[in-house]
Amino acid sequence: MGGFIRGLLKFIVGVAVILGVAYGAIHWLTQRRLATTYAIDVAPITVPTDAEAIAHGGHVFVTRACAECHGTDASGAMIVDDPLLGTAMGPNLTSGKGGLGGTLTDADYVRAVRHGVGTDGKGLVVMPSKEYAMMADSDLLPLIAYLKQVPPVDHEVPDVKFRPLGQLLVIKGDFAPDAEDIDHTAAVPDAPPMGETAEYGAYLANTCKGCHGPTLSGGKIASAPPDWPPAQNLTPDTATGLGQWTEADFFKAIREQTRPDGTKLSPVMPATQFARMTDSELKALWAYLVTVEAKAEGNH
Repeated sequence: MGGFIRGLLKFIVGVAVILGVAYGAIHWLTQRRLATTYAIDVAPITVPTDAEAIAHGGHVFVTRACAECHGTDASGAMIVDDPLLGTAMGPNLTSGKGGLGGTLTDADYVRAVRHGVGTDGKGLVVMPSKEYAMMADSDLLPLIAYLKQVPPVDHEVPDVKFRPLGQLLVIKGDFAPDAEDIDHTAAVPDAPPMGETAEYGAYLANTCKGCHGPTLSGGKIASAPPDWPPAQNLTPDTATGLGQWTEADFFKAIREQTRPDGTKLSPVMPATQFARMTDSELKALWAYLVTVEAKAEGNH
């Protein structure tokens, strides 16, 4: 019996050593990937200060889902709190205690939004800058103007903490900073003219691609917690997409979070923010969605 116990203890110690070494390697690889820095030169910009521009910036903040991560008051909100993935909150963008608003320059805002790069030059995690990389000045500059004048809120936001599965996803690339995949030298085109056109809808739909994928065919969201439902297929596919929907169905889904069959949209869908889009913006989105290639769910 004594030999059996000694053997069992050796086995347990051996397993613990292997697990410790494996975790150490995973942690090291995660930190190495997150430590990459980016030198981003930002051309001089002039941020507007008039009331109309600030109001438009507030509209962009809500309807481009910024409030989903930063909170409706821009003081930071919980993004992920999962025992396997980790914990991540959007930073406090106000000038209150714990906020960044009093320290960020105009160039810092541009680097964060379009390039996914923080003030330390490192890639921001859980910041969907791939969807914002082509945000035109006509939206980005008013957004900055809005953020610079939001009321201060005291809110200390903890650093992002990755747990084992989250670290593995960082290494795999699902949770890696968007800065890795952005062409930081690409010229940002002007936004299409505002209107109920497919062209303007395509510009607005860039915001949707973080969850619904590059082809908008939905499916499993790679960087989401395991228990999150798949994203809706937004293509005209008749089996899993919007092929049977009408424009009125689309409006009801966004405004009331209800599908044509009466089921509710996923609670992780920031539909209450998209519901504040204007009728013209939703018509533009619909005009675009009916033109994209029909694909089966998750077929990217």
